Amino acid sequence: IGRVMLDRLQPSIRTVVNKLGEVGGPYRTYQMDLMAGDDDYCVHVIEHGVSLFFNLEKVYWCTRLEGERTYMIENEFKPNQLIADAFCGVGALCIRSVTAKGCRVLANDLNPDAVRYCEDSASRNG
Repeated sequence: IGRVMLDRLQPSIRTVVNKLGEVGGPYRTYQMDLMAGDDDYCVHVIEHGVSLFFNLEKVYWCTRLEGERTYMIENEFKPNQLIADAFCGVGALCIRSVTAKGCRVLANDLNPDAVRYCEDSASRNG
């Protein structure tokens, strides 16, 4: 399965993993099994024009939350609003709210790797 996915989706992806078990631990990460491709878990995700860079082994990431992030930005956030995100993760909501609505953001996360990736991605996105 992994090899088929890799063959069909290259060059967009380099690695196919299978999530094992449940999210756990203080940083809400999960174990993965390498199914095909490079043994490299550093990813570059583009969500609504925002580039996010992180290591999937070190942080929590859920692509399926994109819809919730979009809903909040389009329906809940006001232009130039101050947003406090206490569980910012790699910064998808924070960075998108800045680029889409000019919001000011106070961001924090328990996971120091997530904070580092959030800061890096924010810098890269201007």
